[in-house]
Amino acid sequence: MKVFAAMEAGKTCFVDIPVPEPKADEALVRIEGCVICNTTDWMVIHSHFGAPDFPVLVGHESIGRVVKTGSQVKHLKIGDRVTRANAIPTGFNGEYYSAWGGFSEYGIVKDKPPVKGLGDLPLEKAGLLIPLSETASCLMQFESLKDKDVLVTGTGAAGLSLVYFAKKFGARNVLCSGRRMERLELAKRLGADQVYPDGGNGIRKAAAEVIEVDFVFEATGKYDVFQDGIPLLKSGGTLAIYGTPEKPYIINAEKSPANYKRMQLTPKEEMAYEVVCELLMKESGLSDIFMTHRWGFDKLQDAFEQVRNGEVIKGIAVME
Repeated sequence: MKVFAAMEAGKTCFVDIPVPEPKADEALVRIEGCVICNTTDWMVIHSHFGAPDFPVLVGHESIGRVVKTGSQVKHLKIGDRVTRANAIPTGFNGEYYSAWGGFSEYGIVKDKPPVKGLGDLPLEKAGLLIPLSETASCLMQFESLKDKDVLVTGTGAAGLSLVYFAKKFGARNVLCSGRRMERLELAKRLGADQVYPDGGNGIRKAAAEVIEVDFVFEATGKYDVFQDGIPLLKSGGTLAIYGTPEKPYIINAEKSPANYKRMQLTPKEEMAYEVVCELLMKESGLSDIFMTHRWGFDKLQDAFEQVRNGEVIKGIAVME
């Protein structure tokens, strides 16, 4: 079967490996498509993510349907749609390392109940389940956002979805800063009450207006933006970091409130699957905002170039 791989840092190609055979508690999946993660997949390919050694099989946001089940499988049946099928298990199979290997024709999943309603969604919508559930689950881990004031820094897929879910989960005011006006317009469509252009400069303007928020969600990975968001926190507020920064963050105590919490957000996506799936079914325009690109598997190298150029919010490579 064909699998997309990075043979060395920045060098990608397709390789052929055997179709995996499911163990007793596993199922074989025919992968329909795999969404590019604009940060993780890119960083794995370029060895910026603490990735396994090369050559490494890439892709972790896959969607597919079960075509074969192991002898002890209880929850899955042929035809069920599932997420995160792996071409090879995490680790090293003697020839390739695994960064999940979702850009593949087939993969393996463990036996567990499928997400209710996922099989009824068009592929582009189904492909958004993983990335939207990652950010939704981060916010669901807080006791409540109801009537809170929130600032989201960044207008990539993570930042925009944090805006959307913060408003969905009851935030009173949602502010968003970013460098691209067209993305800030999308943030307003997704529920942002106020936007601040020019990234860090926009946040500095907000600080000059004496705006204080209960939460700052940092979704850029940019050190200057991170620093500029801290002065906007209320005393007792929370600075929450999503994703991997480009360099280690250092807190400037002089610009920090006297009393605040700092945390690294850790997605627990399965806790949000049913909520997100229901929203994807009900809100027809949601996928139009987030899923901006679709490619054939053979166009993956071009696809990653478009991601690098900032053209893509989310895009799915489809096995045709």
